[in-house]
Amino acid sequence: MKKTNVYKGLDVFRWIILLPAICFTWWVCTMICACIEHLFYNPALWNSYGNVVIFLDLLILPTIAVFFVSRIIAPKYKKHIGCIAIVLCVLWFILLVYGLSHMAY
Repeated sequence: MKKTNVYKGLDVFRWIILLPAICFTWWVCTMICACIEHLFYNPALWNSYGNVVIFLDLLILPTIAVFFVSRIIAPKYKKHIGCIAIVLCVLWFILLVYGLSHMAY
């Protein structure tokens, strides 16, 4: 009987920590991609592949990382939580790109 209470407590903790872990994973992955992009910056390369790099650095790689972290942390409904994390990551990407596109005004 005591083991089930411990497992339930651990499951509750995992549900509570899920959203901050997803946010932190997205932030860390985005910052790592930005640092790597900064190290290999070349204006000619940026002019030809800039949109692909932004799409890859801000959407694809963080989405993959967030999906797998959410699947590891979630106690159950792992596929559903992974899909919700993907949608959340896409919404963050849209918000970030929208905000960056309107900074000059």
